[in-house]
Parts: sequence; structure tokens; C-alpha cells
Amino acid sequence: MKAVRMYAPRDLRVEEVDIPSYEADECLIKVMAVGVCGSDIPRVNQYGAHVSPIIVGHEFSGQIVKTGDKVTKFKAGDRVTCPPLIPCFKCKYCEMVNIHFVKTTIIMVQEEMVHLHNISQ
Repeated sequence: MKAVRMYAPRDLRVEEVDIPSYEADECLIKVMAVGVCGSDIPRVNQYGAHVSPIIVGHEFSGQIVKTGDKVTKFKAGDRVTCPPLIPCFKCKYCEMVNIHFVKTTIIMVQEEMVHLHNISQ
């Protein structure tokens, strides 16, 4: 499948990458659209908070292609989107609904400018 990978500022390349594997509690998603976020622009124009090479983009929507054996909430064909970060829901910032300050955020999605992606249910 194809992906947009950044090697350095303004050095973006469309490349072939492997289809990601997925676990029994994960879904394989065909990415249909990717948003360009305000945090993507500094990454492309100058060095930002990342390690190169990186597949840029972290806001996407798509359609489930396959599901693992333990997936019960979704099925192939479902249209989905996913937050790029999952807050802890335990700290004072989560309680104040200021999740952009959360220090224990889990990065859920890292490589969205790809045709297929895996994500946990």
C-alpha cells in the first residue's frame, strides 16, 4: 500500500509500505480521508516534535476492512474515525476537560497517511 512519509522538512515522499498486522482485539481500517492538523504544518515546514522518517497526519476517517476474532463492537464495512490521542480520564486536567494538558495521554494513531491502518476497539 502507499503512504506519505516525511524524511526532513519539505521532503515528503509517496512510498510503498507493508500492510499493518492487527491483533485479535483490533480492526484493520482502510483510510479514506486524512485531515491536515495545525501540528502537521510545523512538521512539514520545519523540525517539530517527531523522529524522521515519519508518516504524517493523525486525523482520519475510514472503513473497517477486517476485524480480529475478539472484536465485538465493529464489523467489516463500518465507517469509523478515531481520536489521535486518548486521555487518561483520571487526572485533574481530564476532570476539567482540558485534555490537551494531560501528561499520560496514549498516542493511538501515528501513521494515518496510509491506505490501511490498525486500531484497537
